[in-house]
Amino acid sequence: MTTVSATADESTAALEVDDLHVTFTTDEGDVPAVRGVRLAVARGRVLALVGESGSGKSVTAMSVLGLLPRNARTSGRVSVGGTDVVGLTGEDLRRVRGARVGMVFQEPATALNPSMTVGAQVAEALRNHGTAKDVAAARAVELLTEVGIPDAAARAGRYPHEFSGGQRQRVVIAIAIACEPEVIIADEPTTALDVTVQAEILDLLRRLVQERGAALFLITHNMGVVADIADDVAVMYQGRVVEQGPVQQVLTAPSDDYTARLLAAVPELPRLADEPAAADEVAPADGDALRLEGVCVDYGRGRRAFRAVTDVDLVVGAREIVGVVGESGSGKSTLARAAVGLVPIAAGSASVLGSALTGHGRRARLLRARIGIVFQDPAGSLDPRMTVGESVAEPFRMHPDAAGRPNRAERRTRVTALLDAVRLPGGTLDRYPHELSGGQRQRVALARALALRPGLLIADEPTSALDVSVQQQVLDVLREVHTEFGFGCLFISHDLAVVHEIADRVAVMRGGVIVEHGSADRVLGAPREPYSRALVAAAPSLDPVEQRRRRELRLTAL
Repeated sequence: MTTVSATADESTAALEVDDLHVTFTTDEGDVPAVRGVRLAVARGRVLALVGESGSGKSVTAMSVLGLLPRNARTSGRVSVGGTDVVGLTGEDLRRVRGARVGMVFQEPATALNPSMTVGAQVAEALRNHGTAKDVAAARAVELLTEVGIPDAAARAGRYPHEFSGGQRQRVVIAIAIACEPEVIIADEPTTALDVTVQAEILDLLRRLVQERGAALFLITHNMGVVADIADDVAVMYQGRVVEQGPVQQVLTAPSDDYTARLLAAVPELPRLADEPAAADEVAPADGDALRLEGVCVDYGRGRRAFRAVTDVDLVVGAREIVGVVGESGSGKSTLARAAVGLVPIAAGSASVLGSALTGHGRRARLLRARIGIVFQDPAGSLDPRMTVGESVAEPFRMHPDAAGRPNRAERRTRVTALLDAVRLPGGTLDRYPHELSGGQRQRVALARALALRPGLLIADEPTSALDVSVQQQVLDVLREVHTEFGFGCLFISHDLAVVHEIADRVAVMRGGVIVEHGSADRVLGAPREPYSRALVAAAPSLDPVEQRRRRELRLTAL
């Protein structure tokens, strides 16, 4: 692997990282996290640093702000506008944070103080660097307006929980730019946002770089985001930069094998057609795993009732995968929960494998045993006190009749076979969830969902926040077990490219209603409805040229 020259002339760089090494001291010995990294980004430019989890991306970013833990040893030079920040402490370091370098964190819900109004938090960033209280309060409203918060003067007095995820991220950006920093560091700023909100946040960051002339140092694992916003890109692997250069060059003609493998793992949407295609046949070829007819779901009662899903008709064939896409709050997850009886249906009907999912008798229990569910966050759905083997075997204990009442030896044999089916080694059996990677935990969750050979699998954002290569592994496993077990699958995701790769048919939801439905190729390549077209146009493409075209189409539609 060969490291090439930095992406900006060192004499004009707002941020320069030169031969950076970071090593963590642990009970097991020294662990090198960053090895000889050299990067530079000029004002008015965007440098994206990409790589898988554990590659050293965030450690490199945290080095710029001196935010590494005490067991970190750092050497090399990190220069902000000519000032070396390595080794700075106390007041010297505080003068750099916020004033010269602004930080946009991955999760705004944890970056913002829930007990302070958003206006006070933006003003605090100014007051920390000497701005008078009344001036800071007025400037906070101006900054909230600049980042796109509607009615900022009134909403400055509200708390973070009263804002959507995308709006909270805008507040974090307002805090980051409050003191006119030379460098903005954005660490995974669009993770877990739906494609339209992600596109809006990227538009905002792009505008701020252009108008303010700041340097943007973007940390991400989303290669589509890189194609959308970056001028230059650097690829990290095992603590080293293995390739860097102009975004067009790296994404379309990578010189390093690791970069090529990383790009090959990224699912891509087809080129967005200039014109909508004719509607296509949507009926499944075989029997039904799931049938929804006129389904409505309400939250709350009386005057406070809110209709989250309205008059939805949807069929999932016995051996097909149907994707459901849409923005956050469109009703995707509510629909999935209603389909399997986790939330009540206010009107309409739902049947699983030809039978209504009602009652609590033996028949209803046996029917429920034929439904498998994989949730978004396996860390939250796996009991940390149970081994992998115990978690995967849990359905055998919960539904002994459906499992055929296997004894302990039979359960272990079945669990081993299930782990093998999802590409996990037998040694995983006696480990605990915290000892596994995110992708491995998701495969454990899939193995557990398959334990009773379900006729219907619900997969709700099963690849969200996974690295692209791990995401690809999970999708490959899902395809393999789908072929082997032959279940129908309702696949919920905000990642349109993932849905295109895995699904036979796609339903697009907006405001609790299915606005378009058809084959994956047609709906995600040549959508008919304006909303669907805007949604697809907001999904980033790996090809920078196609991405610019998508951005223009989306902005034109707006």
